Amino acid sequence: MVPSNPQKDNLTAADPMAQAVETLFAFAIDREDVKWSLERLPAASPALQNTVAYELQALKIITVGWSITFLLADSPNKHSLQQAYWQAVQQFAGSLSSNAGLLIGHEIDYFGVLKQRLEIYLAAIRDSPQAGDPSQIVGPAFAGACGVPQDLPVAMAGARMFKNTLERVHAYLTDLKNC
Repeated sequence: MVPSNPQKDNLTAADPMAQAVETLFAFAIDREDVKWSLERLPAASPALQNTVAYELQALKIITVGWSITFLLADSPNKHSLQQAYWQAVQQFAGSLSSNAGLLIGHEIDYFGVLKQRLEIYLAAIRDSPQAGDPSQIVGPAFAGACGVPQDLPVAMAGARMFKNTLERVHAYLTDLKNC
């Protein structure tokens, strides 16, 4: 986590929107629940473990952004919170892309990957309007993004990440409104 900056802390304390973005973004990139999910998967090849970890983190980042849109559908704050969140993600992705590019010797576009995955999940939800729980749609789409579309434990890990993230963002936004 970034060391505390008293000047920045004063700014975010005075600006609840900035604090909300910072909190949601910090939650989105936190890896503890990614690690927890990986520990509960049946033994898999290291390559699959790495793919699932990568895709779980991407799914979590995407789900936080999607949750803002979905949960604040009628809120006047939706657009500004959504825009600020995705700007934070874009900055993070740019930094991650350039650092990874230096390590592997060619550029990657992590923000582009996130946008592509978001489109995959949105298309899956859009194409299955009869399903009540979106996590039942996102789970199999997640397994497909991992390259193992028929792998039930991987699908369940994706569904669990989506549902847990949505629930936690909902709880946070509800508490925020009640403050």
